[in-house]
Amino acid sequence: MSVAEPGRCARLHRKHGDDRLALILIKRGEAEENRRKAGQFGIKFPVVAPDKWWLSKQYGIFANPVAFLVGEDGAIARDAAIGPDVILALAGEGLARRQRMSPVGGAKA
Repeated sequence: MSVAEPGRCARLHRKHGDDRLALILIKRGEAEENRRKAGQFGIKFPVVAPDKWWLSKQYGIFANPVAFLVGEDGAIARDAAIGPDVILALAGEGLARRQRMSPVGGAKA
């Protein structure tokens, strides 16, 4: 993930966290270094450091950055988004899905 991406993710979370957009950043590397970077960028959502290439091998995706849209049922709802702009578009799609599912009047379920 490039240096700019954690900041973009943090801003997205601050703007839409109340809209039930949940982010989890998965980043290889040492836990302490990941904590330091999370603090540097103001990240308030979980940062997970998988064991080496375990997660990449599970999904067969070695690109960076990559994102998945996970539905409320916990299943992957769409193919992986690869690249920062595609990831932000995927987040927008997730927000739009959430808004369509909200009851009339804008109340959140």
